[in-house]
Amino acid sequence: MRNIPIAVLIPAVMKKAGLVWIEPTGAPASAVWMVWHESTCYVLHGGGEQIVPGLADTSTCYVITRSATTRERTLRWKADVHHVQSETAEWNELLPLLIAKRLNLSDYEQAPQRWARECMLSRLHPSISRAPAALDD
Repeated sequence: MRNIPIAVLIPAVMKKAGLVWIEPTGAPASAVWMVWHESTCYVLHGGGEQIVPGLADTSTCYVITRSATTRERTLRWKADVHHVQSETAEWNELLPLLIAKRLNLSDYEQAPQRWARECMLSRLHPSISRAPAALDD
């Protein structure tokens, strides 16, 4: 274990991550694309997008990153889960970031309306004060 403050470590690792594994309480981990914005991980799920069993129904989860070269786990941190309501200022601020990160988006023009109808946007904020992250060597 290295002596790197968690408040520094999580953003440093997450800024480089394009794909993470989300492990909701009591559910298996799922690989997902996400947006890292202002020290928070945002995951769009449900509807015609990625499936993350248990994320819609939990208040906490773990976020896991892996090395792009070795595929080994590099970091696991606990997050508080909150859901962003569609058509709010936060939702509207995140839409351009979500569209930019979403690969192979076939319905670029209609995606925001479809996401608002069918999907959930979850905000995963580090629970640094309650549970430390683990950096795997």
